[in-house]
Amino acid sequence: MGLYDYLMAYNLSYDNFMLRLGNVTKFLPINYKDLVKQCDELYDEKEYQRFLIENKKNHFENICYNLWEAISGSNKDNEYQKIYDCFCENLDDKFSKPYDCNVYVRVLWYVDDKDPEELTEELLDLGKRFKIVQYCVFKDLKNNTIVVAMHEKLPLKAKEKDNA
Repeated sequence: MGLYDYLMAYNLSYDNFMLRLGNVTKFLPINYKDLVKQCDELYDEKEYQRFLIENKKNHFENICYNLWEAISGSNKDNEYQKIYDCFCENLDDKFSKPYDCNVYVRVLWYVDDKDPEELTEELLDLGKRFKIVQYCVFKDLKNNTIVVAMHEKLPLKAKEKDNA
């Protein structure tokens, strides 16, 4: 079990973990300073947050849903398209820079009436094409289905590199 696995399994923050190690070293013959140095070399906050996103489905889902609630709650009078655009921008800000991932958002409008089997097939297809790290699905107030999938950034093709 690695450090991140341990932190996730026992729902510990890094600071709380270090406090516990300090308490253990009071009655065991362990050099606390060496232990702190080794742990500090292993731990990176951004890396740990990405680890949580990849390994705890509800962690990613909560982040996405909270972003959705913040935007849709403050924009009750706006058009839904503007709300979705703002949601996509906030998702990009949240995941693109710190975790070097892109986020794909798909809105399945209620009038399209896709059944769960079609949705599952679409997600499987996306998983193959985009190397999905994590995804979540939820409904908005108008019963539209929102699919959010975080995936690895794909390498640029030769033509795109020349234009950049």
